[in-house]
This record gives sequence, C-alpha cells and structure tokens, in this order.
Amino acid sequence: MTRRKRQADRQFDAVAEGRRLPEGRLDDPEDVDALRAAIELRGAVPAADLPSEAFVAGLRDRLAREAAPTVPVTVSRRSLLASAGAVAAGAVAAGAAGVALDRAVLAGGRGVDGCRQRRRAGGRRDPALRRGRRDRLRQRD
Repeated sequence: MTRRKRQADRQFDAVAEGRRLPEGRLDDPEDVDALRAAIELRGAVPAADLPSEAFVAGLRDRLAREAAPTVPVTVSRRSLLASAGAVAAGAVAAGAAGVALDRAVLAGGRGVDGCRQRRRAGGRRDPALRRGRRDRLRQRD
C-alpha cells in the first residue's frame, strides 16, 4: 500500500468514526470523490445533525457552574482603612513631588516669586536678593 492510500484510509476512518479529519492532502481525484461520498453518507444518518450526549452533558455542567451564585467577598474594616491610608499617603507624596518639580525644574531655577535665586558660596541665598524683592513689591503698591 502506498503512502497516499494510507493517508486516504486514515481520512475515511476518521469520517466513519466521527472524528476530525487528519491533516494531509489527497492528490488522487478518486480518493477525493470517495471522501466526499463518505462525508455525505455520514451526514445522511438520521439525527446526524444533533449534538452528542457527551456534548450536551458537558454544556449543561458548564452553564450550571457559570450560573451558580458566587460567594460575596467581604472586606474587613481594617484592610479598608489601611488601603485608604495608603492611597492618601500616595496622593500627598505625589503632590509634594509635583510642587518640588514645579519649583526646581519648570521654573527654570527661579524661586517661588519667579526671581532667580542667587546663591553664595556654601549654598546660602544672597540677602541682597531678598532686599531687592521687597523693594519691587513696595513699588507695586
């Protein structure tokens, strides 16, 4: 028996037993016609279009599991308060980081009042800068 015939026999057996067809090609037109006839004969069996008992039982079980009421999840007061505290702490930290970013980076090295902050050696602010700001504020009034 040739390989082609063995492939055809496997496909005919799969159709007769109601299994999925195995992968492969049928190059002989006679084998293709025979497979078509086997498929038509399998479909001509009474109630061939009805689902099998195993399929119906499996579907019934799956639907019963999905429709079953679930146990409600209870959250303790302690865990609720702890998570709310963590969220609040995160919000405060994010706000502080936003303010620091705004002051340091987005203002381009300027302070809260928008003036450049001159620093002396050692990192201290120049007192002349503060005097100049006070003078400018007085001129606006």
